Amino acid sequence: AYVLGVGFVIRNFSPAFGKLMSKEQQLEGDYRQLHSRLRTHAESIAFYGGEKREASHIRDQFRTLVGHLNLVLHDHWWFGMVQDFLLKYLGATVAVVLIIEPFFSGKLKPDTSTLGRADMLSNLRYHTSVIISLFQSLGTLSISSRRLNRL
Repeated sequence: AYVLGVGFVIRNFSPAFGKLMSKEQQLEGDYRQLHSRLRTHAESIAFYGGEKREASHIRDQFRTLVGHLNLVLHDHWWFGMVQDFLLKYLGATVAVVLIIEPFFSGKLKPDTSTLGRADMLSNLRYHTSVIISLFQSLGTLSISSRRLNRL
């Protein structure tokens, strides 16, 4: 239930990476087109003294492209942080808290002997390590899905 809930939250609140990539491709194409136009019409531009104007067009397009790339990187970074927190750390923390409770106050509370306490700690360590590795695996799966989305 937790994984489905987190998946729903991540899917509905994630930035529109497809649109961001589409805009990035558009801006890169515009930038390349300006360079191509400069190479094609270099003699005319030099003859009429238009190099400053062409340079300003290319510079403005480059600034627009870099600004957009900064936005994309910023969104990827923040979304990755939130996604990792939700999938790896929050779930593991909640699960460990839920697992620890029966060991200290529930049916799995040990007797007062040293052997009983050692057995409890062994069981507690085993169960928490299983839960933590489960959520680390879920985090790895989420990273894999992010890599697939980039392709």
